[in-house]
Amino acid sequence: MDFDDGCRGRTLLSAVHTCNERLPIVVETSEDAEHACFLAYANAARTCLKKPLSPVGFAEAIADPPTDCAASKQS
Repeated sequence: MDFDDGCRGRTLLSAVHTCNERLPIVVETSEDAEHACFLAYANAARTCLKKPLSPVGFAEAIADPPTDCAASKQS
């Protein structure tokens, strides 16, 4: 789920989580990653990644998600 463009991503994340609490959601952001990841985790994201994402990095996040935003930053 792309977490840029304001509150829409947070609203969608919260709504999806409300409908299915067990669904693991991976969030990606390019804006203010630390703040965005904090908000993502507060809204039940499984992990938060910084753009740009490589296909390999995204696959790794799905297979074994990092536990915090700092660990999820991609180079």
